[in-house]
Amino acid sequence: NIAGRKVKVYRGMGSKEARTSGYISDRYVEGSKMLTEGVSNYVPYVGDVLGVLATLKEGLANGMIYAGAGSINDMKKVTLGIVSVVGQRETAPHDLIGKY
Repeated sequence: NIAGRKVKVYRGMGSKEARTSGYISDRYVEGSKMLTEGVSNYVPYVGDVLGVLATLKEGLANGMIYAGAGSINDMKKVTLGIVSVVGQRETAPHDLIGKY
């Protein structure tokens, strides 16, 4: 806990901590390369991996519905467009006075 919030350690694969942990054996630890290319820090804990995956799955399913895709193969055929900042603002909730 940091300031009352649950956190977990994040270690980028190129970070000194990840390279010295003994859990990786890849391009970051070969030879005499000692340059740190990643970061280590704390990030907010958002739940167990199954909960996070369920949220991602729900988001993907909603995105597919919005795109009119009924399957992953249909999604490959979808054409995406760019929405301007003004368009983003217009599609967001606006002109609200307060909560009821």
